[in-house]
Amino acid sequence: MDTHFARAERQGSEIIRSQREKLQALPFLNDVIRSLPYLAFILNQDRQLLLANETFRNMLSIASDEPILGKRPGEIVNCIHAKKMPGGCGTSDMCEYCDAIGIVLESKRTGETTEREARLITDQNGTDVHFDLLITSAPIDILGETYFLVTLVDITSQKRRAVMERVFFHDVMNIAHGLTGTLEFMENVDSCDQMKKILKNSQKIADNLVEEISFQRDIIAAESGDLKLNIAQVLSTDILEDAVRSLLRSRSASGKTMVINKDVESFSFNTDERILRRVII
Repeated sequence: MDTHFARAERQGSEIIRSQREKLQALPFLNDVIRSLPYLAFILNQDRQLLLANETFRNMLSIASDEPILGKRPGEIVNCIHAKKMPGGCGTSDMCEYCDAIGIVLESKRTGETTEREARLITDQNGTDVHFDLLITSAPIDILGETYFLVTLVDITSQKRRAVMERVFFHDVMNIAHGLTGTLEFMENVDSCDQMKKILKNSQKIADNLVEEISFQRDIIAAESGDLKLNIAQVLSTDILEDAVRSLLRSRSASGKTMVINKDVESFSFNTDERILRRVII
């Protein structure tokens, strides 16, 4: 069979069932898989599933291995690239860049346990859903044959939080630098009017800093399902103008011009103003 990356050929149903029976005859192996708190399964040399633990079956809402026996991981979780070639998972032109397959192939090549992060895009009812996974593949020799014990840990939320935290600290530092620069400028000001203007600007920057911290709190609340929205009627142009004013006060706006298209439509709608403004920014 044609392939752009990994071996396409696979074992027939009789050999698959024979391999599974060998594994099921080893109580210690079944105990190990059952005790793992992660998604876990065993693949043969052709990356076909032979056994899966209850955690993995529960994720798929199946009572036994029968519906997924002999399938490859990408086919089981409905990877968007798994159906591109007749050979299935691992054979499309995009599979070369898939760490999920690469981890298993590397452990097969080296004969050692391989672990690293991988991103998987699955098709769920016509929608692409991204998962960040920590995948481990460990070769195990049983009765003269090598199989692969694979575990998956979903780290999607941790990765998302890490990205949000980096953005948060970057934005907070930008605002803090702007506030510091404004306050330092006050040392050289003699005019009372200028002083009032600087203090007013400093107050706006401080308000932005408080809002930034508050928004990070909202993100944490959203992750835990406790976010409460404050829905009210707003004007579209007001949101845009407020976002532009906020951006122009940041260090990254130095030397740049930002304008709102004069033909932009102005209309009222209901939303959480603070969160929408943050999204636009």
